Amino acid sequence: ERGLALHPDPAWEACAEFTRMLAHNDLAEPEAALACIARASKYNVIGQRDVARFIDLMFQLSPTFDEDRKFPWAGAILVNESLDPTTKVDRLCERANAAA
Repeated sequence: ERGLALHPDPAWEACAEFTRMLAHNDLAEPEAALACIARASKYNVIGQRDVARFIDLMFQLSPTFDEDRKFPWAGAILVNESLDPTTKVDRLCERANAAA
């Protein structure tokens, strides 16, 4: 937890409270939450709400949905540099809900 507060990237601080909430509710260990946040940030998904939705997709689809061959659309959306992070997550959620 201390590492979260001292991380030099301000985007991590925005996610720190969410990470503490996960750990407090035994939904994830802090290290696991950090790994989820790091995975989202690879695609510039760094806003607290967007990261929370990205993590929800990890639980819904697969922890590695962004690289999973079962979800080729996910990787295509995430690497599309013409989309802002919120639009990326919106599209991921739309596709995941349509597939459910």
